[in-house]
Amino acid sequence: SLALGLILFALGEAGNLYHHALLARLRNPREQVHTAAAVSATPSTADALAAPPAAPPARQYTLPRGGMFELVTMPHYFFELVA
Repeated sequence: SLALGLILFALGEAGNLYHHALLARLRNPREQVHTAAAVSATPSTADALAAPPAAPPARQYTLPRGGMFELVTMPHYFFELVA
């Protein structure tokens, strides 16, 4: 019973990590903002109020493929429940 619990826990954590990695690969590298670059590029309050609002960048949404995404809507949550 302990061995079965440990095996289920390990499988659940491994499945969760794998599906989170699949989701992370969907992100566009240009959308990822590094904290140091974001802080140095942040305008002052006066500059931000004087400038017109910038248009948000266009996003492209895609459905994840691979793993259990074909069988379960959110496999990372499924494996979290298994763990």
